Amino acid sequence: MTLELRPLGVACNIACAYCYQDPQRDAGNVEARYSLDAMKAAAERRGGPVTLFGGEPLMLRLADLTDLLRWGAERPGGVGIQTNGTLVTDAHVALFRTYQVKVGISVDGPDELNDLRRQGSLERTRAATRATLDAVARLAREHQPPGLIVTLHRVNAAPDRLPRLLAWARELDRLGIRSMRLHLLEVDGPAARAAALTDEENIAALTAFEELSGELSGLRFDVVDETRAALRGSDEHNSCVWRGCDPYTTPAVQGIEGDGRSSNCGRTNKDGVDFGKADRRAFDRPLALYATPRADGGCAGCRFFLACRGQCPGTAIDGDWRNRSEQCAVWTATFVRAEAAVAAEGRVPVSLDPRRPALERRLVEHWRRGSDATTARLLRELDAAGGINAAGGIGATGATGGNGATGGNGAAGGTDARGESDARGGNDAAAENVVAARVAAAPSAPDPEIAAPPRISFSSGSDRGRAVLAAAREASWRAALASVAAGHEEIALVAPGGTAALAVRLAAAERDLHARVLRGGLGDDRPGPLLAVSRRACPAPRDGGSPPGRRRCGCGRDLPAPVAGPALWRAHRVTAGGRDVGAEVVDVPAGGPNLLWRSLGVGLLDQLPCALDCPAAREQAAARRGAAGDAAVGDLDALDEVLAWPAHWSALHGIAELRAPLLRLTHPTAYTAQRVEIRFAGSVYPADGATGLRFPYRRPPSDRRPVTHPVVSVSAPAGS
Repeated sequence: MTLELRPLGVACNIACAYCYQDPQRDAGNVEARYSLDAMKAAAERRGGPVTLFGGEPLMLRLADLTDLLRWGAERPGGVGIQTNGTLVTDAHVALFRTYQVKVGISVDGPDELNDLRRQGSLERTRAATRATLDAVARLAREHQPPGLIVTLHRVNAAPDRLPRLLAWARELDRLGIRSMRLHLLEVDGPAARAAALTDEENIAALTAFEELSGELSGLRFDVVDETRAALRGSDEHNSCVWRGCDPYTTPAVQGIEGDGRSSNCGRTNKDGVDFGKADRRAFDRPLALYATPRADGGCAGCRFFLACRGQCPGTAIDGDWRNRSEQCAVWTATFVRAEAAVAAEGRVPVSLDPRRPALERRLVEHWRRGSDATTARLLRELDAAGGINAAGGIGATGATGGNGATGGNGAAGGTDARGESDARGGNDAAAENVVAARVAAAPSAPDPEIAAPPRISFSSGSDRGRAVLAAAREASWRAALASVAAGHEEIALVAPGGTAALAVRLAAAERDLHARVLRGGLGDDRPGPLLAVSRRACPAPRDGGSPPGRRRCGCGRDLPAPVAGPALWRAHRVTAGGRDVGAEVVDVPAGGPNLLWRSLGVGLLDQLPCALDCPAAREQAAARRGAAGDAAVGDLDALDEVLAWPAHWSALHGIAELRAPLLRLTHPTAYTAQRVEIRFAGSVYPADGATGLRFPYRRPPSDRRPVTHPVVSVSAPAGS
């Protein structure tokens, strides 16, 4: 694991038209202050090699850069730097040599091919490109060959530009460059969308680089090597994009910002908000993709799932990390070619190995237990368990391998020009049956009897998010106890979190109340343990808060019959008259209750009402709040604040997400094939709330101009 030190955040001296960090810049979340001591202390707590990252790290003062490189060189694994190369000077080269710095340079080609990496005018852009290429050559001669990152787009890899890009790769090979990472352009705005290649053009470009790799003496392309390694079952060193990345913790990117705080990979910051890491890693996304039909944005039935795992969440369909990559067709075609190459080596690719279903089951078991596993590890585990199949396996060509009836380009492994006609492999009907079975088995509530607590990541602009949320949660359960004690409610449900369950029981006893821990799920998203609080011992409720045997709202109306989908979503779709509004996006009406924090046990209602405009629900919430005030419950101001924040809740593929000014959180919920959303406008925006590009975040000041990128014409002559 490498630590990425980002002393200047996303500050940069050039303006790439497609930069995935632009949402942060557009939102005004650019921090240029840093503390060397804070960054070092954060790195010492983690261990491992460090890489200076940006933005552009060479914008650092030379003395501070020297300090960081000297310190980094003494760490196990040494020190690296990722730069655009435009600012490299004699002093920098001397530092790199002194401290044996591993240098990576981002550049998209020579001359006009690099024009999307702009530095003001076209003349200055071309001069900056020449400076970068001079730095590449000089480092190869005087230090060590830098690794390159090249992003493919319309300006450097469109059909009329691709031959020049390939010729440059040959020049780099002769220069001694040994590594080139090929990135497909991540689309985060209209300029990037205009510069992006079509799927067919991306496939053609990657195919050309694959063919070129056989001609070169030393230069390697990561896409070619890693897709083949994945299908050989030797993926221990493959990149993070093939590892089922969790956007709440991005394990492969351990960022350290200038003030020493922890951060995630910026590719997932679609709102422009820099969130910290959640308290734990989870595998919600790959688990959901494995079960979700391809037509709905998932990966169910794809024979390349073990190798791909949905690819990077930063490139997900519609910008929603719960979907698979929008570049799926390109990667499918790439894996089809890799599959043929591995078969030509006399091996059976993982995608065609008869043990693939067993490997997938074992991987899913790992994820459900909270651990990850490479395919190489899964194969070792399967072999140790006696799972070697005589019909063929990795490293052998058997009846199921090669180009036979179930392999290579045979009837079950064919592909069209986009590589997506039969990514599932095998019998289409059988694959569809597997998908149908998975979706049919999707629960109407989270799998565990007691739902896992949400994972929370807090925005970088505030230090009080964790404290105010904890205070609001405690005030919520204390308000419930006060309401029962005052006789406003016969029974109340509280979800205080596991560490506070004893505190609830002790507080209930002080008020001569009974608090009973409930067993089993209650059909909603509240994490356990759930406790029923009453003035006298009574049977535990079974329907999320109603007394036993009743399915009625506090207003006396019958609650809606359970239907598919998250309970919270169902409650927001129904009006007081019992009509289902049927919309995929629902706005909570003015004065309506804020129910979006139920997954944390925060709120003044413990039973979902029959409808958002139910007067009894409002009266109950007001009565509970009044009882809490009368009982002098502490931290009510924190509860009032959280419930007044604007908030956006959504669910897709069995994963719910709540975004609010100081944080975002996610937790499992009931399956939905399409994205559903609830918006609560709120009445208070905290002064330390995040600035972002879309609801519920505060927009950047109107006098701040967003980053804009004119798209360079691909028909312009080279000297223009």
